[in-house]
Amino acid sequence: MLISAATGPAVGEGTPTVADPIFANHLRIADFAAALSQRLLAETRTNSEAPDDEYLRGYARAMSDFSEALTAGDMCPGGMFCPEKQAS
Repeated sequence: MLISAATGPAVGEGTPTVADPIFANHLRIADFAAALSQRLLAETRTNSEAPDDEYLRGYARAMSDFSEALTAGDMCPGGMFCPEKQAS
């Protein structure tokens, strides 16, 4: 799954755009994390309670959540995880 630049947050004051090199890099990392999540889910049995499958489903969910946070700009300056740094 390729995350396009248009997937990012709505453009507004202080909102990262694909022109921001940090946010552009975050989109590339988000693409990797989303693809990893999909590969992990493909390797698990969804109806299994085996410890390995349960672990892989949790890991896939974490990669998916991480990808979503990156795509939303939450880890850019001024984002949810960096509120103390204001976007310039």
